[in-house]
Amino acid sequence: MKNGALVFTVITALLAGCTGKESGTSSTSTLTPSATMGATATTTVKPAEAATLRLLTELSSAWPVKKDWAVWKWVKEKTNITINQETQTGPESLALAIASGDMPDLMSVFPPDAQKYGPQGAFLDLSKHLDKMPNLKSFLVSRPDVAQRMTSPGGEMYHVLNDGMGVGNQTVYFYRDDIFKKHSLQEPKTWDEVYINCKETKGAVP
Repeated sequence: MKNGALVFTVITALLAGCTGKESGTSSTSTLTPSATMGATATTTVKPAEAATLRLLTELSSAWPVKKDWAVWKWVKEKTNITINQETQTGPESLALAIASGDMPDLMSVFPPDAQKYGPQGAFLDLSKHLDKMPNLKSFLVSRPDVAQRMTSPGGEMYHVLNDGMGVGNQTVYFYRDDIFKKHSLQEPKTWDEVYINCKETKGAVP
């Protein structure tokens, strides 16, 4: 998707949104035989062709770039797409990338930048491709307020918002499922349960 502008934090969600007919996963499905089909008639969904995309993101000391991040492996497994991450070196990096004529395929941008450079032809108008992203399309239907903020006066969508994630480092919490199973602990569903789990885990594994 050359000249696309997607916010980094939702890239995996968008890729996962291309499931079903648009899926990049390899699968085989067997159809129920009909009067016009033989008893052994089958159809095979071909895996997506391998592709490599360049991704431009901000450089932060809070989450330094690593080629072996698990998310790249997950994207590769689900879509057969290899992500090569590039980082901005300063506030002028976005403008320089656009002016270079050799833009990355995916870019982490702020809404004002998307609205500024999108009409100039730098970014893809995603509103014309929502049928290929059913999860995103469904989300925007359920959240018209978000869709409105993403939409330009002419109806174009040059970016996707990571709405509701808050400001700053979006921390992901992990837990040791082997320890939870060993000590009969349940996965927490509320912050109170997180606190209780922490106390119980600390007591069991000091």
